[in-house]
Amino acid sequence: SYEVIIEAGLLSKIPDYIKKLAKASRFVLITDSNVSKFYGDAVVSIFKKANLDLFVYTIEAGELSKSRQVKSDIEDWMLSKNCGRDTCIIALGGGVVGDLSGFVAATYMRGIPFFQIPSTFLAM
Repeated sequence: SYEVIIEAGLLSKIPDYIKKLAKASRFVLITDSNVSKFYGDAVVSIFKKANLDLFVYTIEAGELSKSRQVKSDIEDWMLSKNCGRDTCIIALGGGVVGDLSGFVAATYMRGIPFFQIPSTFLAM
């Protein structure tokens, strides 16, 4: 089970929630090319203000990104950034982003913390 938090202005509080719930020293934000246009810069800015080490990986929007190849690309990229078990994955987006990010988090180094910031009610 997991906690669902819905409140006004929540995006600016995300680092506080994540620091409280995840034992991580670096963070990977996975989003898609559509959602990134609207929220990517804001999330990066919020993490920067909180002095948290954030890396951003943007996938192409759409079902074609939900593939073994894209999963492998993300994992290879994370390895190149020296992401270890102290890393937390944050999914920013809808179904494809959440599914893919959750699967990467569950399998990367036998599992690392995962948070989802859905961009639609359907993704919740």
